[in-house]
Amino acid sequence: MSAPVIDTTARAAAATASARTAPATSARDEVKAADLLTFKIGMTMIAVVLTLMAVIGVAVGSPLLVITAGLTGSVATMVGVYIGINLIAA
Repeated sequence: MSAPVIDTTARAAAATASARTAPATSARDEVKAADLLTFKIGMTMIAVVLTLMAVIGVAVGSPLLVITAGLTGSVATMVGVYIGINLIAA
């Protein structure tokens, strides 16, 4: 019985080819991902504050607080969509 012969050259060539086809992350991609994460965190904070503002307005019975929370939420949503699309496209 003889042991099978392993072709190390073919294995090295396959590893090199797979390394070439794998996408490399650039510094720009990392900055873009950090910007998107920061934007998501900021928009989440705005949503939490506006929801809390609306709940307090309902609990207190202040229509002005509820309407203001709704209008501010609408503006924040429009701005968030616009900025989010621009960040993704950049």
